Amino acid sequence: MARGTYEAVYIDQVLAAIGAPRNAATRAFLASWAAREGVPQQVDAYNLWGTTLKVGSSYGTNGPGVQSYRSQADGVRASASMLQQSNFTGILAALRSGNPSSYQSNPSVQAEFRSWSGGGYSWPVGSSTTAVAAPTAPGLSASRTRPETPSGGGSGVGGWGSLLGVAEGPLSTLLGPFGGIVGLFSGASSVADVLKSILWLVDPKSWLRMVEFLTGGLLMLFSLIGLATVFMARTDTAQSIAGPASVLPGPAGVVARGVSIVGRPKRAAARETRGYVKRRTTPSPEARRASIRARTRQIELDRQARDEERKRVHADAIRRVRPGMKRLARTGTGTEIS
Repeated sequence: MARGTYEAVYIDQVLAAIGAPRNAATRAFLASWAAREGVPQQVDAYNLWGTTLKVGSSYGTNGPGVQSYRSQADGVRASASMLQQSNFTGILAALRSGNPSSYQSNPSVQAEFRSWSGGGYSWPVGSSTTAVAAPTAPGLSASRTRPETPSGGGSGVGGWGSLLGVAEGPLSTLLGPFGGIVGLFSGASSVADVLKSILWLVDPKSWLRMVEFLTGGLLMLFSLIGLATVFMARTDTAQSIAGPASVLPGPAGVVARGVSIVGRPKRAAARETRGYVKRRTTPSPEARRASIRARTRQIELDRQARDEERKRVHADAIRRVRPGMKRLARTGTGTEIS
């Protein structure tokens, strides 16, 4: 995509993101503002207005911390976010009005442009781009007029900071939480930034977070290895290998014996199941005869129990009836039944 076309698309995306009309006035204003900031520059091609807001894996390219973004989407998001900060409401209102030039004499807007540029200008377009030496208001986001980009062979912190910034993304992904170390030095553009990075490294809380990350990662790794070992140990293939290998000395024998122990419940259950099925499906003749004798004996015991119960009931009935029969015999015949 040609430079002019790329900048036009970039400007339209920023205007849409901040809710400003995309007309000739707003487009020309932002294009002139980008030219005032010194665009284009190779190191931060996706940062038309010199924003210092870090997005994704962006890194600083100079002392004030102007960011170099990895993609046009990151640059558009950072620019729109900066314009919508509470300390740049006047600039945002000028763009949303559709006629930014009408705010050229507004003192609050001029103060915001001085804050944005670090005192470099109070209006970025036309003849009013003369620098106004006014201090940045306290608490406002630091910005600057774009300085000369340090060359690749330049000395000082900025040169190697840019070099580290190129490798920051892959290194940060590879190192996880330790990638913050790379980010600290890649964004360093002064001796003060390097000192801050060193203080971060010697901070006990930083090392505590590193230890927590490593401990958690090792625990998860060992847990996964343990689960995989248990599932593999229960397979017939692992058991067939572990049996002969369990007599070996050293770690190999220890591992083989452990696999055998883990798979032992499965083998025992399999043997019990096979024995039960065999007994149910193919009983031996002796077992059948013993079963018949047991059933016959049980039937005989049940019959004897029933006979004994009948005799007991009959004896109880006679014992209850006998006194009445004796009294009847005395009163009727004069003799007593013995």
